[in-house]
Amino acid sequence: MNEIMTNENLRVVADDLVTVYETDKGEKIVFARELHNNLEVKRQFIDWIEDRIKQYGFKENEDYSVF
Repeated sequence: MNEIMTNENLRVVADDLVTVYETDKGEKIVFARELHNNLEVKRQFIDWIEDRIKQYGFKENEDYSVF
């Protein structure tokens, strides 16, 4: 998932705590900012996401993509 996602590339497959999208390649994705907002996290997004990445050992372009 190295390309920039646009609405045309995604379709909603679940819409509960956070919306789950499916790409045209069949990958299921969520947007971290949407999750952060829906969880009503009080910390700044950048601090929260950096800690989650470290805590769970996520690897860029394997577990998540930045765009």
